[in-house]
Amino acid sequence: MRLFERLDEHRLFNIRVWDFSFRSLLTAYGRDFFTDVILRHPLVTLSGINRYRKITGQSENQDVAVPSKYPGGPQTIVGAGFCLKPLEPACISDRANHDCLYFEKNLQDKDQKIPACCQNCKIRDIGERTLRTGSNFYIMTSAIDILHDMLIPALEEKRFMQGLFTMCRYSYEPFKIALLISGIEGSLFPFESGDCRDYATWHEADIGNKEEQTMLSEENERSLQDCLAAAETGRKYRYEKNGNIFYAQ
Repeated sequence: MRLFERLDEHRLFNIRVWDFSFRSLLTAYGRDFFTDVILRHPLVTLSGINRYRKITGQSENQDVAVPSKYPGGPQTIVGAGFCLKPLEPACISDRANHDCLYFEKNLQDKDQKIPACCQNCKIRDIGERTLRTGSNFYIMTSAIDILHDMLIPALEEKRFMQGLFTMCRYSYEPFKIALLISGIEGSLFPFESGDCRDYATWHEADIGNKEEQTMLSEENERSLQDCLAAAETGRKYRYEKNGNIFYAQ
């Protein structure tokens, strides 16, 4: 609604998620976020909101928290939007899902020809760089899956403490506040093209209807690569998929 969009534009109370929050009230994500996060963890929620307000008051594009160095390791996670998957040739794992046969079969360890769709795939590139840091890898799809796969485990189990995430510009602010509430410190790398700019297109992508392929700017792609390169351990890892997340082993 235009009223809530204006509240975001003016950053009322240093908050820029008015429109998203109002539109999400009657969705499964909104319901579960309210019952499983806000009601179950009210003090943590308030603390996260206050941190968000402070950050937003300083700069609307500031990251949730910028670690002095991205550490890699078992409590870190890198999230890449499914919309980075290639359109032509089509992904052999299909598109609007958490799957990647390249990593599920650990083809990086095998002496065989890389499938055509994987050769220039950004998911493959980010995933391989992530693997060298010992971090976990997550192909992000719907908001409700992200909530249950990553945010709640981080909040309740401290499973993930730091992360790097590619992100459409519409969901940048909602994702930022959700990370702060869940306790994940990290950096967000917004897409430059092909991404969602309003709730209608975001909602369609959230249910798997996304015909465009998203792209990172050269600057953001280089920054993401630099963060991962600095965290490389020199060890050899493999991915083991548990639920929707690829865990480095």
